[in-house]
Amino acid sequence: DNSIIMNIIETSDGGYFAVGGAMPTDENTWSFPARYAVKLDKNGEIEWEYRDNYIFSFWVKGEETADGNYVVVGPKSDPSTYNIVKFDKNGNVLWEDTGDYYEIEN
Repeated sequence: DNSIIMNIIETSDGGYFAVGGAMPTDENTWSFPARYAVKLDKNGEIEWEYRDNYIFSFWVKGEETADGNYVVVGPKSDPSTYNIVKFDKNGNVLWEDTGDYYEIEN
């Protein structure tokens, strides 16, 4: 499905968590990557995956959090917009934050 993996980490359960972009789920959308995350078990089998229809969007970094969930970050539909999403360990979105890069303070 033309997935592009930008970042992969080994998780505390011995599996893997990867983020990047993949073709959108909506067949009527242009063929540009949309946000994609996948959780694999220790044998490389898919436990869950998430993809949506935000074309020109992808995640570049994913991390496991201290509570066993996952946080991902990357641009969303516009290079000047950031997107941060927190997933629970089963792939459900717990929260999402999107805003302009100029809102980020160093």
